Amino acid sequence: ARVIPMATQAQAPEGLKLGEDFPYVCETCLGPNPYLRMLKMPFGRECKISGRPYTAFRWKPGTEARYKETIIAPEVAVAKGVCQTCLMDMTFNVPVAVRDTVLGVGPDASARPQSETNKEFYWDQQRKAFLEGRQDGAAAPGLLANASD
Repeated sequence: ARVIPMATQAQAPEGLKLGEDFPYVCETCLGPNPYLRMLKMPFGRECKISGRPYTAFRWKPGTEARYKETIIAPEVAVAKGVCQTCLMDMTFNVPVAVRDTVLGVGPDASARPQSETNKEFYWDQQRKAFLEGRQDGAAAPGLLANASD
């Protein structure tokens, strides 16, 4: 049996917030150099999945490497469990489609919001959960009950 290397999430340096001050990326995307310069662009890009603005990051992982940058918002990356740059699964280091096929979690179109208003609400809830530190993406208890009043 072939062993698949596990991806490891890059840890944010002391005192920095993941998503705001440091991207949600795998160690592979950061490269071998422990000292790298990273450009931070507050609300500089639009997420390719949610369409919402987010703080984008850009860096050069090595002397011979090309520049890498984040392409999705951190709350989307956390909700889907993928790297913000390469979109590979953070646990198994495989493409998301492969992970979903192997685990039997197919894309369920009915579970995803379809209208722009519902998408905005869904990703707003994901962002709130991300900022509160919950990685399950669930809404805060009582939040939806109070919203209908």
